[in-house]
Amino acid sequence: MTAPFVLDSYSLNPELSQLRDSGTSIIWNFEAEKAKRIFANSTVVKDRVRPFSSNYSKIADIAKFRELTDDWDEEGAIAPPENTIASAEALANNLDLTGQKIYHSSPGPNGEILISLRNGQKSLELLVFPSKDPKIVSLSDRETPTQKVLNPENLKASLSWLYA
Repeated sequence: MTAPFVLDSYSLNPELSQLRDSGTSIIWNFEAEKAKRIFANSTVVKDRVRPFSSNYSKIADIAKFRELTDDWDEEGAIAPPENTIASAEALANNLDLTGQKIYHSSPGPNGEILISLRNGQKSLELLVFPSKDPKIVSLSDRETPTQKVLNPENLKASLSWLYA
């Protein structure tokens, strides 16, 4: 199943106004077996960890999840499969390219991967699962937690909420 994601989150980060003004938007194309990042100008950018990135260690951690085996936590956890890791890497790289700081990334007990974003007392948990739609969970000490399917509209609205 292919679900195209179009995101223009440059407008959420004032430091990236030059990119926003260029009209470049990122298209996310998630497929069951691989994740790709394609720019609207048809230039293909390969997924790779950029050492000058503020998210370098978080993205590198996601790549290291390939080394996990089942029962990695000695409590029966399932190792994340390759398609989940590839999707999480693509998501993290796209967040990085749009200036979003990743607070934390970690594997979960059912093969899922968590990418956490924070701003003060608010946080977003982006969950990439092996065999179901990715989710966004919004958490705040002043509001009831919410959960949504991760899609371009919900991600943009959730990032706006996080930085409001």
